[in-house]
Amino acid sequence: MPVSGAVTSLVISWSAAPIIFLVTNSSVLSEPLLLLVIGFLLIAAYIAVFIFLLPTSAVQPSDELIEGRGFLYYSCCLFMWGSVTSQMLLAGRLQIFGDYQNTKYYSQGEPYLATPYGAAAEIWNGTINYVICFLIIYKIDNGRDSRNVALYWSGATVTGQFVLFVGALTGSFSGSLQPSVWINLVFLVLPLVVIFKFLIKPRIDVEVEM
Repeated sequence: MPVSGAVTSLVISWSAAPIIFLVTNSSVLSEPLLLLVIGFLLIAAYIAVFIFLLPTSAVQPSDELIEGRGFLYYSCCLFMWGSVTSQMLLAGRLQIFGDYQNTKYYSQGEPYLATPYGAAAEIWNGTINYVICFLIIYKIDNGRDSRNVALYWSGATVTGQFVLFVGALTGSFSGSLQPSVWINLVFLVLPLVVIFKFLIKPRIDVEVEM
């Protein structure tokens, strides 16, 4: 089905909600160094699950310049999971779920997310990024050109991560950064690779001279 990949990614992404709830409300799991290890293990596990449930061989684009299931596709699947993580952290901060506040994560994980620029990043990641990644996955599964949307998404993501890193390293929390801040490197490197990949890849509308 044309929407099966997008729907599967959406469903899997929401599995992040109970995990984030558990981790951020546990005195043991929310320890700074353990948060870093858990974060990288979850990233690896989710990528493996996405590749298993949404294999590359399932969709074969008719045009070799059309993006198939590959690096961009699985990056967007992972970012959808990250978007739900941002939604959960923001919901905890706003006390949408009552007493659930994620206070341990803000104090022992990424304290700079409690700042205005941190909240703005969470809102963007939890809403706009979520929709754009869903759109890219849908386009790829339907054999449509995803270049422009992918470049917009990757450029906006790199800009947002740059703001977070600069704010974290130079702001009021620069002297108390925890190891878990380095999880964000994954979400900086992936879109950078996407940008580089599309900049060196020929456009679909370019006529190749024989």
